Amino acid sequence: MRQTWREAHRIAQITATHAQHDLGVHRDSYVDVFQAIRAADVPMRLEHMPNLFGSYICPASHGPGILLNSGLALSALRHTAAHELGHHRFGHDNSVDRYLDPWDGQAPGTWSSPEMSAEAFAAWFLMPRPAVLAGLATLTLHWPRTAEDVYRLASLLGVSFRGLARHLVTLRLVTAADAQTWAQTSRARLRRRLAGAVADLCSGEVHLLQPQMGDLSIHAGLDDLLVLLTAATAPEVIFDPTAGLEHISPSGGTQLHLETPDHPSVPQCWRVTPNLTAPATLRVAAGPDATSDWSIRVQPVQVREGIDLDWLEAHQDHYPSEDPAPW
Repeated sequence: MRQTWREAHRIAQITATHAQHDLGVHRDSYVDVFQAIRAADVPMRLEHMPNLFGSYICPASHGPGILLNSGLALSALRHTAAHELGHHRFGHDNSVDRYLDPWDGQAPGTWSSPEMSAEAFAAWFLMPRPAVLAGLATLTLHWPRTAEDVYRLASLLGVSFRGLARHLVTLRLVTAADAQTWAQTSRARLRRRLAGAVADLCSGEVHLLQPQMGDLSIHAGLDDLLVLLTAATAPEVIFDPTAGLEHISPSGGTQLHLETPDHPSVPQCWRVTPNLTAPATLRVAAGPDATSDWSIRVQPVQVREGIDLDWLEAHQDHYPSEDPAPW
Protein backbone atom coordinates (compact mmCIF):
# COMPACT_ATOMS: atom_id res chain seq x y z
CA MET A 1 0.00 0.00 0.00
CA ARG A 2 1.31 3.45 -0.96
CA GLN A 3 2.31 5.55 2.02
CA THR A 4 1.03 9.09 2.63
CA TRP A 5 3.18 12.20 2.86
CA ARG A 6 2.42 12.35 6.59
CA GLU A 7 3.81 8.84 7.03
CA ALA A 8 6.81 9.61 4.84
CA HIS A 9 7.68 12.66 6.94
CA ARG A 10 7.27 10.82 10.23
CA ILE A 11 9.75 8.13 9.19
CA ALA A 12 12.07 10.54 7.36
CA GLN A 13 12.38 12.83 10.37
CA ILE A 14 13.71 9.96 12.47
CA THR A 15 15.96 8.68 9.68
CA ALA A 16 17.39 12.15 9.00
CA THR A 17 18.10 12.75 12.69
CA HIS A 18 20.02 9.47 12.92
CA ALA A 19 21.90 10.33 9.72
CA GLN A 20 22.89 13.73 11.08
CA HIS A 21 24.23 12.10 14.25
CA ASP A 22 26.11 9.41 12.32
CA LEU A 23 27.64 11.88 9.83
CA GLY A 24 28.60 14.58 12.33
CA VAL A 25 26.06 17.16 11.13
CA HIS A 26 25.14 20.03 13.46
CA ARG A 27 21.36 20.35 13.60
CA ASP A 28 21.21 24.02 14.63
CA SER A 29 22.90 25.65 11.63
CA TYR A 30 23.60 25.41 7.90
CA VAL A 31 23.95 21.77 6.83
CA ASP A 32 26.90 20.93 4.56
CA VAL A 33 25.27 18.10 2.61
CA PHE A 34 28.31 17.54 0.38
CA GLN A 35 30.52 16.96 3.41
CA ALA A 36 27.86 14.65 4.82
CA ILE A 37 27.95 12.56 1.63
CA ARG A 38 31.73 12.31 1.96
CA ALA A 39 31.32 11.25 5.59
CA ALA A 40 28.90 8.56 4.39
CA ASP A 41 31.70 7.35 2.06
CA VAL A 42 29.50 7.65 -1.02
CA PRO A 43 31.23 8.83 -4.22
CA MET A 44 29.54 11.83 -5.82
CA ARG A 45 29.87 13.06 -9.40
CA LEU A 46 28.54 16.21 -11.03
CA GLU A 47 27.72 16.25 -14.73
CA HIS A 48 25.58 18.41 -16.98
CA MET A 49 22.43 16.31 -17.38
CA PRO A 50 19.52 18.20 -19.01
CA ASN A 51 16.03 17.28 -17.77
CA LEU A 52 17.45 15.39 -14.81
CA PHE A 53 18.01 16.42 -11.20
CA GLY A 54 20.08 13.48 -10.07
CA SER A 55 20.43 9.75 -9.73
CA TYR A 56 21.27 7.23 -7.04
CA ILE A 57 23.19 4.05 -7.83
CA CYS A 58 22.63 1.31 -5.26
CA PRO A 59 25.29 -1.17 -4.06
CA ALA A 60 23.74 -3.98 -6.12
CA SER A 61 24.58 -1.96 -9.26
CA HIS A 62 28.24 -1.46 -8.30
CA GLY A 63 27.41 1.53 -6.12
CA PRO A 64 26.74 3.25 -3.92
CA GLY A 65 27.08 6.42 -5.94
CA ILE A 66 25.36 9.75 -6.45
CA LEU A 67 25.12 11.62 -9.76
CA LEU A 68 24.06 15.27 -9.71
CA ASN A 69 23.15 17.71 -12.48
CA SER A 70 25.85 20.40 -12.40
CA GLY A 71 23.52 22.78 -14.26
CA LEU A 72 21.23 23.22 -11.26
CA ALA A 73 21.16 26.32 -9.08
CA LEU A 74 23.11 25.79 -5.85
CA SER A 75 20.04 25.45 -3.63
CA ALA A 76 18.49 22.90 -6.02
CA LEU A 77 21.81 21.06 -6.23
CA ARG A 78 22.04 20.82 -2.45
CA HIS A 79 18.44 19.62 -2.22
CA THR A 80 19.05 16.98 -4.88
CA ALA A 81 22.18 15.80 -3.07
CA ALA A 82 20.18 15.41 0.16
CA HIS A 83 17.42 13.58 -1.75
CA GLU A 84 19.92 11.09 -3.19
CA LEU A 85 21.54 10.68 0.23
CA GLY A 86 18.06 9.83 1.48
CA HIS A 87 17.83 7.00 -1.05
CA HIS A 88 21.14 5.72 0.29
CA ARG A 89 20.14 5.91 3.95
CA PHE A 90 16.85 4.15 3.27
CA GLY A 91 18.61 1.39 1.28
CA HIS A 92 16.60 2.03 -1.87
CA ASP A 93 17.24 0.56 -5.30
CA ASN A 94 18.54 2.63 -8.21
CA SER A 95 16.67 5.89 -8.71
CA VAL A 96 16.57 8.45 -11.51
CA ASP A 97 15.01 11.69 -10.31
CA ARG A 98 13.40 14.06 -12.79
CA TYR A 99 11.01 15.79 -10.37
CA LEU A 100 11.85 16.92 -6.84
CA ASP A 101 9.08 19.40 -6.06
CA PRO A 102 5.66 18.13 -4.95
CA TRP A 103 4.23 21.50 -6.00
CA ASP A 104 5.48 21.17 -9.55
CA GLY A 105 5.95 18.58 -12.26
CA GLN A 106 4.07 15.62 -10.78
CA ALA A 107 0.58 15.18 -9.42
CA PRO A 108 0.67 14.52 -5.66
CA GLY A 109 -0.72 11.00 -6.05
CA THR A 110 1.95 9.86 -8.51
CA TRP A 111 4.93 9.89 -6.13
CA SER A 112 6.20 6.41 -5.30
CA SER A 113 6.89 5.53 -1.67
CA PRO A 114 10.71 5.55 -2.13
CA GLU A 115 10.58 8.98 -3.77
CA MET A 116 8.32 10.35 -1.06
CA SER A 117 10.68 9.01 1.61
CA ALA A 118 13.78 10.48 -0.05
CA GLU A 119 12.07 13.84 -0.60
CA ALA A 120 10.91 14.04 3.01
CA PHE A 121 14.41 13.02 4.14
CA ALA A 122 15.93 15.90 2.13
CA ALA A 123 13.66 18.40 3.89
CA TRP A 124 14.42 17.13 7.40
CA PHE A 125 18.13 16.69 6.70
CA LEU A 126 18.69 20.21 5.29
CA MET A 127 16.07 21.99 7.41
CA PRO A 128 15.98 20.42 10.89
CA ARG A 129 13.78 22.33 13.30
CA PRO A 130 16.72 23.65 15.41
CA ALA A 131 18.37 25.14 12.31
CA VAL A 132 15.12 26.75 11.17
CA LEU A 133 14.49 28.28 14.59
CA ALA A 134 18.08 29.51 14.83
CA GLY A 135 17.74 31.12 11.40
CA LEU A 136 14.53 32.86 12.42
CA ALA A 137 16.24 34.15 15.58
CA THR A 138 19.08 35.53 13.45
CA LEU A 139 16.48 37.45 11.45
CA THR A 140 14.86 38.52 14.75
CA LEU A 141 11.66 36.68 13.82
CA HIS A 142 9.47 34.27 15.74
CA TRP A 143 7.94 33.02 12.50
CA PRO A 144 7.92 34.15 8.84
CA ARG A 145 5.53 37.00 8.07
CA THR A 146 6.08 37.45 4.34
CA ALA A 147 7.50 35.72 1.28
CA GLU A 148 10.61 37.89 1.74
CA ASP A 149 11.10 36.47 5.23
CA VAL A 150 10.96 32.94 3.82
CA TYR A 151 13.42 33.84 1.07
CA ARG A 152 15.90 35.38 3.53
CA LEU A 153 15.66 32.31 5.76
CA ALA A 154 16.18 30.06 2.73
CA SER A 155 19.32 32.01 1.81
CA LEU A 156 20.68 31.55 5.34
CA LEU A 157 20.02 27.80 5.27
CA GLY A 158 21.13 27.34 1.66
CA VAL A 159 17.84 25.75 0.64
CA SER A 160 15.23 26.42 -2.02
CA PHE A 161 12.61 29.06 -1.31
CA ARG A 162 9.68 26.84 -2.29
CA GLY A 163 11.09 23.83 -0.46
CA LEU A 164 11.41 25.85 2.73
CA ALA A 165 7.90 27.29 2.36
CA ARG A 166 6.53 23.77 2.12
CA HIS A 167 8.62 22.50 5.05
CA LEU A 168 7.52 25.39 7.28
CA VAL A 169 4.00 23.96 7.04
CA THR A 170 5.29 20.58 8.21
CA LEU A 171 7.04 22.35 11.10
CA ARG A 172 3.75 24.12 11.90
CA LEU A 173 5.38 27.53 11.67
CA VAL A 174 3.13 28.82 8.87
CA THR A 175 -0.27 27.88 7.48
CA ALA A 176 -0.63 25.87 4.31
CA ALA A 177 -2.57 28.76 2.74
CA ASP A 178 0.23 31.26 3.42
CA ALA A 179 2.89 28.88 2.16
CA GLN A 180 0.95 28.22 -1.04
CA THR A 181 0.49 31.95 -1.63
CA TRP A 182 4.15 32.77 -0.95
CA ALA A 183 5.37 29.92 -3.17
CA GLN A 184 3.70 31.57 -6.14
CA THR A 185 5.98 34.62 -5.78
CA SER A 186 8.67 34.49 -8.43
CA ARG A 187 12.33 34.35 -7.42
CA ALA A 188 13.08 37.38 -9.61
CA ARG A 189 10.43 39.46 -7.81
CA LEU A 190 11.74 38.45 -4.39
CA ARG A 191 15.33 39.29 -5.32
CA ARG A 192 14.27 42.69 -6.65
CA ARG A 193 12.25 43.45 -3.52
CA LEU A 194 15.35 42.79 -1.42
CA ALA A 195 18.06 44.35 -3.61
CA GLY A 196 16.34 46.59 -6.13
CA ALA A 197 17.86 46.92 -9.60
CA VAL A 198 21.22 45.60 -8.35
CA ALA A 199 19.64 42.13 -8.17
CA ASP A 200 19.62 42.09 -11.98
CA LEU A 201 23.43 42.27 -12.00
CA CYS A 202 23.83 38.89 -10.31
CA SER A 203 22.36 35.46 -10.95
CA GLY A 204 22.76 34.02 -7.45
CA GLU A 205 20.87 34.48 -4.21
CA VAL A 206 20.54 37.70 -2.22
CA HIS A 207 21.89 37.87 1.35
CA LEU A 208 20.85 40.87 3.42
CA LEU A 209 23.46 41.69 6.06
CA GLN A 210 22.40 43.58 9.19
CA PRO A 211 24.08 44.31 12.55
CA GLN A 212 21.95 41.76 14.39
CA MET A 213 23.64 39.11 12.23
CA GLY A 214 27.06 40.00 13.66
CA ASP A 215 29.53 37.12 14.16
CA LEU A 216 27.42 34.92 11.89
CA SER A 217 28.80 32.66 9.17
CA ILE A 218 26.90 32.77 5.89
CA HIS A 219 27.43 30.37 3.00
CA ALA A 220 27.48 32.03 -0.40
CA GLY A 221 27.72 30.60 -3.89
CA LEU A 222 29.20 32.06 -7.04
CA ASP A 223 27.46 35.27 -8.17
CA ASP A 224 25.51 35.60 -4.93
CA LEU A 225 24.80 39.16 -3.86
CA LEU A 226 25.69 40.52 -0.40
CA VAL A 227 23.61 43.55 0.53
CA LEU A 228 24.72 45.51 3.58
CA LEU A 229 21.81 47.35 5.16
CA THR A 230 22.55 50.43 7.23
CA ALA A 231 20.26 53.13 8.53
CA ALA A 232 20.10 56.12 6.24
CA THR A 233 21.49 58.37 8.98
CA ALA A 234 24.28 56.00 10.10
CA PRO A 235 27.98 56.98 9.82
CA GLU A 236 29.94 55.72 6.85
CA VAL A 237 30.42 51.95 6.83
CA ILE A 238 33.85 50.60 5.96
CA PHE A 239 34.69 47.08 4.85
CA ASP A 240 38.12 45.60 5.24
CA PRO A 241 39.47 44.80 1.75
CA THR A 242 38.41 41.28 0.82
CA ALA A 243 39.58 39.41 -2.28
CA GLY A 244 36.78 37.78 -4.19
CA LEU A 245 34.04 40.31 -3.35
CA GLU A 246 33.28 42.85 -6.05
CA HIS A 247 31.54 46.10 -5.10
CA ILE A 248 28.67 46.79 -7.50
CA SER A 249 26.01 49.45 -7.94
CA PRO A 250 23.16 50.14 -10.36
CA SER A 251 24.15 51.29 -13.85
CA GLY A 252 24.83 54.98 -14.05
CA GLY A 253 25.91 55.13 -10.42
CA THR A 254 22.37 55.70 -9.18
CA GLN A 255 22.20 55.38 -5.40
CA LEU A 256 19.89 52.59 -4.33
CA HIS A 257 17.33 53.15 -1.59
CA LEU A 258 15.34 50.22 -0.25
CA GLU A 259 12.40 50.29 2.12
CA THR A 260 12.95 47.32 4.42
CA PRO A 261 10.19 46.03 6.72
CA ASP A 262 11.86 47.75 9.69
CA HIS A 263 13.47 50.96 8.50
CA PRO A 264 14.64 52.80 5.36
CA SER A 265 18.18 51.92 4.38
CA VAL A 266 20.99 52.82 1.99
CA PRO A 267 22.46 49.47 0.90
CA GLN A 268 25.99 48.70 -0.21
CA CYS A 269 26.33 45.65 -2.44
CA TRP A 270 29.02 43.08 -3.18
CA ARG A 271 29.04 40.20 -5.67
CA VAL A 272 30.72 36.87 -4.90
CA THR A 273 33.30 36.18 -7.65
CA PRO A 274 35.28 33.03 -8.53
CA ASN A 275 38.23 34.58 -6.67
CA LEU A 276 36.51 33.97 -3.33
CA THR A 277 38.11 30.59 -2.68
CA ALA A 278 38.55 30.80 1.09
CA PRO A 279 36.41 32.11 3.96
CA ALA A 280 36.45 35.91 4.21
CA THR A 281 35.55 38.09 7.16
CA LEU A 282 33.69 41.32 6.52
CA ARG A 283 34.37 43.78 9.33
CA VAL A 284 32.00 46.69 9.53
CA ALA A 285 33.09 49.82 11.33
CA ALA A 286 29.72 51.36 12.09
CA GLY A 287 31.05 54.46 13.80
CA PRO A 288 33.89 55.93 15.87
CA ASP A 289 32.89 53.81 18.86
CA ALA A 290 34.44 50.36 18.35
CA THR A 291 31.74 48.79 20.49
CA SER A 292 29.33 49.20 17.56
CA ASP A 293 31.58 47.32 15.12
CA TRP A 294 30.45 43.93 13.87
CA SER A 295 31.56 41.29 11.38
CA ILE A 296 30.24 38.48 9.23
CA ARG A 297 32.18 35.49 7.95
CA VAL A 298 31.48 34.59 4.32
CA GLN A 299 32.06 30.91 3.54
CA PRO A 300 32.24 30.24 -0.23
CA VAL A 301 30.37 27.18 -1.48
CA GLN A 302 32.09 25.92 -4.61
CA VAL A 303 31.09 23.06 -6.87
CA ARG A 304 32.86 21.59 -9.87
CA GLU A 305 32.05 19.05 -12.54
CA GLY A 306 33.48 15.57 -12.27
CA ILE A 307 33.92 13.22 -9.35
CA ASP A 308 34.28 14.72 -5.89
CA LEU A 309 38.02 15.20 -5.46
CA ASP A 310 37.89 15.02 -1.66
CA TRP A 311 36.34 11.56 -1.89
CA LEU A 312 38.80 10.56 -4.61
CA GLU A 313 41.78 11.67 -2.54
CA ALA A 314 40.59 9.56 0.38
CA HIS A 315 40.42 6.54 -1.97
CA GLN A 316 43.46 7.24 -4.12
CA ASP A 317 44.93 3.81 -3.39
CA HIS A 318 41.94 2.29 -5.21
CA TYR A 319 41.28 5.03 -7.80
CA PRO A 320 44.54 6.89 -8.55
CA SER A 321 42.90 9.18 -11.13
CA GLU A 322 39.44 10.35 -12.11
CA ASP A 323 39.20 8.03 -15.14
CA PRO A 324 38.79 4.71 -13.34
CA ALA A 325 36.11 6.00 -10.99
CA PRO A 326 33.52 3.34 -10.12
CA TRP A 327 30.92 4.64 -12.60
